[in-house]
Amino acid sequence: TASHLQQKVPIAVRQGLSHVEALLGQFELISCDVISVFIPDDVIENGDQAYLSDLYATLSNSDEFAKSVVCFENIPQNPRTNEFIEQFLGDRVNLRDTIIVPYKKARIMDHWIRKIGGSISVTLPDDAT
Repeated sequence: TASHLQQKVPIAVRQGLSHVEALLGQFELISCDVISVFIPDDVIENGDQAYLSDLYATLSNSDEFAKSVVCFENIPQNPRTNEFIEQFLGDRVNLRDTIIVPYKKARIMDHWIRKIGGSISVTLPDDAT
């Protein structure tokens, strides 16, 4: 929501979710290039500020959120491809270009593109040297 944009990170988007609900929400957020993690409610409620600050710093520096380069190699032409494009790319539809996304999103994209018979290559910037 717009009010979340005004808050200092990290922010709790929603509490009281089941594990499955949290995973689904995290999937939807990373599909839109929004970096998120889910932390059990009791950790947030019982963790002191120093611990939570350290936890956030550790999570923020995870390789999962490093920028990665995605190149589209083989993209089949079928309805499932259209669903893939809508889910992960939105307006970025030029599949001849490379895109830069968080590594977590690139991993998920790689998983789903294989399921529809396509392929991408994923490179972390550190791997490009």
